[in-house]
Amino acid sequence: MNYPRCPKCTISLKPFSLNGLNYLSCNSCDGQFVSLFNLNQSVDNNTVIELWNQSFKANSHETRTCPSCVGSMKVFNFNIPSGNTSIEVDLCRPCKSIWLDSNEEAQLAGPNELTPSTPKILNTATAAASSTAFPPIEQGKKNSHFQSARPPGGLATLITLMGMPIELKKDVHKKPPIITWLLIVFSVISSFMAFTDETLFNFLQFSTNKPFAEQIRSSVTVFFVHGGWMHLIGNMYFLFVFGDNVESDLGKFRYILLVVLGTLVSTFAFTFTDNSGIPLVGASGGISALMGYYLLRFPKRKFVVSYFLNWFYISSMVFGALYILKDLAGMFMGGSNVAHISHLSGVVIGAIFYFIFKQRTKLNINKKYS
Repeated sequence: MNYPRCPKCTISLKPFSLNGLNYLSCNSCDGQFVSLFNLNQSVDNNTVIELWNQSFKANSHETRTCPSCVGSMKVFNFNIPSGNTSIEVDLCRPCKSIWLDSNEEAQLAGPNELTPSTPKILNTATAAASSTAFPPIEQGKKNSHFQSARPPGGLATLITLMGMPIELKKDVHKKPPIITWLLIVFSVISSFMAFTDETLFNFLQFSTNKPFAEQIRSSVTVFFVHGGWMHLIGNMYFLFVFGDNVESDLGKFRYILLVVLGTLVSTFAFTFTDNSGIPLVGASGGISALMGYYLLRFPKRKFVVSYFLNWFYISSMVFGALYILKDLAGMFMGGSNVAHISHLSGVVIGAIFYFIFKQRTKLNINKKYS
């Protein structure tokens, strides 16, 4: 059985039970992963409440990976109410659980530490902060794909209200994703120029009314022209979110190959539904290929999304399923100017790329994303 890994040492954590309570422990650094519910059995009630409240106010200066949901834990300095000291804590709000380094539980408990055999009754505030007891492995599987969330705040809230996801953890890559940045820069510049230059716009867009040689060329250049500012912003945002991870994963050459093939195949698929010479613009075919690869390679990555003014944490697996279902519905319902078949065919290309290259990138990825 595969157990979650220690966020500090990256070795497998070992489960143990004490007085009916479940924990995960690291045999190397003696750290523990415990739910707030279980923590409340050995730490003062007010301390647990204050810990939860401070997690919303504190600024996180670094991130560690949650052993349960594989999302980012919030790392911040917690001022202990029972004393004049503070400790650095790692708390995962979606899992309502905390990582404690060696001796940190004793520091949280203070001089009036309770033993696990003398549990306290949770009051309403603590129950809201830690709604269920946490057998770590089972809860990680049960709740890892969909959970309610608070609005992320600021610009992030506006982004989610526009229908775009917020990636909970942006990786710090060993090498900067230069190709992704260049694609964004060139797409913005060329699209901006094409907005006011009809000749350039027609040159970059794809249309079945063009001669065959121009169709081949514009099957690629279509990536660098968009129908308007919102179209451009949306595509570049998705390229920014998904592109850097895939570029680091595949390497620059294979990344470029995936973008080009995704764009070519998605444009070709568009010709099967285009009987009137309607032009095709946008980078969404190539970006969908990146998404197809990302969703299979990182199925447990977490996003914050908004639906009907409610916010949720969802895994990339759920996000991918919703993305595909939306395009399938749009393709069969019709009446839209969105090239749904281009999106779907791009996802297929990304999935094929994943199955071709997953073994070749496995060792490299484990080092980068462990």
